This record gives sequence, C-alpha cells and structure tokens, in this order.
Amino acid sequence: MTRLCAVAAWLMVGVTLPAQAFAPPADWAERDLEGKWMAYRRDSDAHAADKDRRKKWVTWLGERREFELLEWLVVYEGWHVGGDELERREHPGWLRVAVWNTASGDSHDFDAVRKVLRRHAGPVLGWAARFPRVRAEDEALFAELDRTAAPAEAAALLPPLDDAEVLWRYLDVPKVVPEFGDRSRAEPGVRYVHQVVRALRGIQPRAARVPPYLDKVVRLLGHDHPTVVAEAAAALSRLPGKLVPLERLRAVAMGDGDAKVRRLATMALAPATHPRARFILYEIALDAAHPARDAALELLTSNVDGLTVAVLASAGKPLDAGLRWAVEARSQSDAAAQLRALSDLLARAAWARAAGHPLAQPAAEAFELAVRRAGAVAHDLQPTLDDTWDPGEQRVAVVRAMVELLAAARRGR
Repeated sequence: MTRLCAVAAWLMVGVTLPAQAFAPPADWAERDLEGKWMAYRRDSDAHAADKDRRKKWVTWLGERREFELLEWLVVYEGWHVGGDELERREHPGWLRVAVWNTASGDSHDFDAVRKVLRRHAGPVLGWAARFPRVRAEDEALFAELDRTAAPAEAAALLPPLDDAEVLWRYLDVPKVVPEFGDRSRAEPGVRYVHQVVRALRGIQPRAARVPPYLDKVVRLLGHDHPTVVAEAAAALSRLPGKLVPLERLRAVAMGDGDAKVRRLATMALAPATHPRARFILYEIALDAAHPARDAALELLTSNVDGLTVAVLASAGKPLDAGLRWAVEARSQSDAAAQLRALSDLLARAAWARAAGHPLAQPAAEAFELAVRRAGAVAHDLQPTLDDTWDPGEQRVAVVRAMVELLAAARRGR
C-alpha cells in the first residue's frame, strides 16, 4: 500500500519517464533516400511526445553529412526543421531551400528565412545573378538586398530547386498506389503512398508560385486510396484563402461525380477569401438534392450576414431565430468589427455586380440595409480592395461597383 501511494505521489508531481534513446535503424547504410526518409518519419511519429526528437535527427544527419535528406526535411517540413543545420555546415544547398521557404505560411519560418537571406546578402545576390528567375520568389526582398549589398561569389551554391521535380510529379498518382511497408529501398518506377503524402504536406509554400498544379490536388479528392484522399483534402484546407482553386472545386462540387468527392470539394471552399466562394456555397445550399447542402449551409451560417439571410429566405429556407439574432448582434458590435463586416459585404456585392451574377441585386440590397444599420460607422467605409483576394481582370469593374454601391447606400440613408 505504501509503495502504491509512493508511485501515485510520484505521478502527481509531474515526473515523466525519460525519452527513449535516439537510435536510427541498424540497416541505415543499406537504405536509399526513400528508405531513410521513412525511417526518419516513423521514428519521429513514434516519439511525437519527445519535443527534441527531430532536433536529434537533424544533428545526427548533419554529423553524418546526410545533406540530401536534410534538404528534404527543410523542403517538405519547413526551414525550422533543418535549415539552420545546413547553413551552419555551409552545405551548398542551404540557399536554395531557404528561398524555397520564402512564402512559408509558418510565421517563424517566414521571418527566420528572411533573416538568413539578409545575413548572406552578398552571396544571395551573386546566386540570383547566376539564376535570375529566383528573384520572382520574393521581388521585394531581393530589391531590399540590392540596396544594402553587392553581389558576391556564389559559384559553389547549388541551382534552384525545380517545383515539378520536387513536388508536382509526386501528385501524378496511379489508381493503385502501394505502401512502402518494411522496404529499405524504393522499387524503380513505383509511386508510394508516403511520397504522395509528403508532397501534399509540402505544397503550401509553393502554391502561389505554380497555382495551376493545384488541379492535381483537386483530382486526388477522387482517388481510391483513403489516405491520399484525406491528405488532399487537408492540403486544400491549409491553402491561403486567396489561392483556393474556386472554379476547379466548383466544377467537382456541381458535377455528377461521386457524392463523397462532391462533398469534399464543397468543404475545401472553407478557407477561400474570394467573394466568388460565397456565391458557390449559395448555389450548393439552394440545391435541395446536393449531397453537400448541409456542409454548405454550415459554412455559410458560421459567418452569417444579411445577404445569407436574404438569399436563403428568398428560396423558402429562412434561417432560424438564433442566426437572425447573430446578424442583428453584429450590427451592434464594436465599430472595428462592424467595419470589417461591411467591407466583406461590400466586396461580395461589388464582385456580384461586376460579374453579372444573378444574386447581384439581393447583394446590393443587403449591403444597403447593413449600411443603414451601421449608422455613423459606415462613414469610414472606403471602396478599396484588400490583399486577401485577387479580382484579376475584373479589378477595375469591381472597384467601380464598390463606388456605385457605396454611393447608393449613403443616398439611401
């Protein structure tokens, strides 16, 4: 009994068992790059509670000069995983993986990479002189470096990575795709599940660079392998809102394909910031037979506005009292929140007018009503586009529609 109490007390004070010793597989030398990647991933996943596990791997790989695998870690998992190790050991690939991560959605990686590139401004500019296309990775950053440094010797640095080779080729997935299993080496010409997963988890920093390739991700929503489907859906959900491939997703969601795939395409619209996404969700929500109607309604009502109330009510699908109350409550919220809501509604109404959408008039009426409810707050509303979405060729028409809608709403007040 005393011993049991002692054990209980030991557990209650927060003492934890030591992390299992780090020990790469005994057959490491016989493994090819894919086999080594799988050993790293399996060990990292098996010891997820060990917050230093990946750091141990990075240090060990650096000591063994396993630089090709370290580059993979930085490319597919982020600069924070092994970028510093490559830089510290002056491996000639450090710069190309740093530039690869300049569009990272991880704020820590985003900032860390810029600090590194500024610290090595001369070699960075010398490298860019050899490979001018890399300036497109971050034109503002390279312009800043131009003002602060002169190009320096960079002949030893490796060429830029090729998106098609590093990422997109892995998303050409055959109907049957095997697991890697207990192999230590990949078979020539075989595409494995983990390769597809790795690429899908690594696309975020590159999505803005080559958006047409996102079609490959959308197509994988219809693949037969459940892991591939789940990872494709997750990859789409992680995209920055302005990069969500709206028309491709709409084509799948409104097509006549498998109901599960249409539902996944609908749910993939969630992070989109373009006003068009809202109108695609209306289209789905108003189709009583659509397999994702409930998902569309959930997405719409999670950020409900007056236009949603009007659209659904006009189709005989009025919102319940609770959601109507949410719209009313928003009109009584603080000025900053009201202004953000008005700006969003103005963007939607302006896009609908510029695009000639059938819901353009209800959108305009909903905006006018919102302006009346906002009172003095609406005086601060300006017909300007923010950077959360890109109207493309419709930019001039959208801004003109914003001016017209705002003027009409203020006259109506």
